[in-house]
Amino acid sequence: MMGIAQEPYPVAASTSPIVKAEYFFDTDPGLGNGSSVVITPGMDINGLARTLMLTGSGLSNGLHYFYLRTQNANGKWSLNNARYFDNMFVPMYPVEEVAPNLAGAEYFIDTDPGPGNGTPIALPGAELVDGFHVAVDITGLSPAVHRLYVRTKDAGGRWSLRSYAVFDNSVTVPYPTAPAVAPAVALVEYYIDHDPGFGNGKPISVGASNDVSNFMFSVPLAGVTQGNHTFYLRSRQNPWSMSAYADFAYAISLPVHWLFVKGEAASSGSRITWATGEEQQADNFIVEYSTDGIQFSKAGVVKAANRANGSSYSFFHEHRLSGTLYYRIKQTDVNGDFTYSKIIILLFRNQLNSYVLFPNPVKDILNVAVPRDESVLKMAIYSSDGRLVQQVNVNGVDNVISVQVSQLQQGSYYLKIEGKTTIKTLPFLKP
Repeated sequence: MMGIAQEPYPVAASTSPIVKAEYFFDTDPGLGNGSSVVITPGMDINGLARTLMLTGSGLSNGLHYFYLRTQNANGKWSLNNARYFDNMFVPMYPVEEVAPNLAGAEYFIDTDPGPGNGTPIALPGAELVDGFHVAVDITGLSPAVHRLYVRTKDAGGRWSLRSYAVFDNSVTVPYPTAPAVAPAVALVEYYIDHDPGFGNGKPISVGASNDVSNFMFSVPLAGVTQGNHTFYLRSRQNPWSMSAYADFAYAISLPVHWLFVKGEAASSGSRITWATGEEQQADNFIVEYSTDGIQFSKAGVVKAANRANGSSYSFFHEHRLSGTLYYRIKQTDVNGDFTYSKIIILLFRNQLNSYVLFPNPVKDILNVAVPRDESVLKMAIYSSDGRLVQQVNVNGVDNVISVQVSQLQQGSYYLKIEGKTTIKTLPFLKP
């Protein structure tokens, strides 16, 4: 039995090199009549990429076919290679012009009255108004959902598009009209800190009057602990009112009621005098002093007379210090509790050989103690970064010059003093 074997594939002939290429759109102009594509000898045309400018090609906007074919050295043309594309013209973005200044703005609700006929809006300036707030009058507007429109006009008289927002006017309820005669107050009660519930507070008798605007009453504080508390008050007319409240601090009476604390600078020290209007279980008074107003040391102790109607005291602090000294009195009772008097300041110029500022830190008035045999010509205040803040008027040759600094912001400053013989720059703090 005989079988017939399949004949082998023919051996491929050697290819002829590509010498020419051309392309065309939509309609074939004939072999050799398309637009040429430059090909150099030995070029690999696989993946060949070229940029084609369609400007001026005459192609209309829309869908088109692109054809490409090649010719070898033997003059034979290949089949057409086709591609489908959409020729859409995309215009260039216009150059952005400088926006003109705003010349006006207006708003209206629901119905457009026409440009220029809305409610005018006063603009803060001619530039952009992002974040600018406008008060809109809704008097007489029906309770319903509405649209608020806003538009602006530039310097060229052109109106913008309308910007709008939706709002609900039905939730705005006017206050009810007060009755001609207020109903009688049926009950007034108070409580401290914690609400015991309506009707469970401490009752207050207000009598037959309905006017309780200037009504006064006493509140017993037995059982209330020392510290900060809140007092609440409410009344019932039908229904209950809201609770009015006030914060207060409660503490036991102090063992000493201060009348005054005074001081006098002497050649050999300081004389401190004080008086009390009332003393209860007072033990002693400790006189303290300081050279900077911050760190205090004990100068001496005076035993309290502990009289119910108060007493007067005096203490002499012997020293040879110069400049400013700060004094305060620490009063201690028999239980070890204590309070401080106010601080007083004394100036000692006998041995003063340099300028002194006090108080420092300072709140309102900065005093400048001038050394003996020196006089001030000029003074100025500078900030911590060296900027001139204030020129100080200097009049006469006072031993102590007072400078108003209440207008200064919080921070660190320097006072520059130009004297008859020296120039000094002293720091001070405005807390």
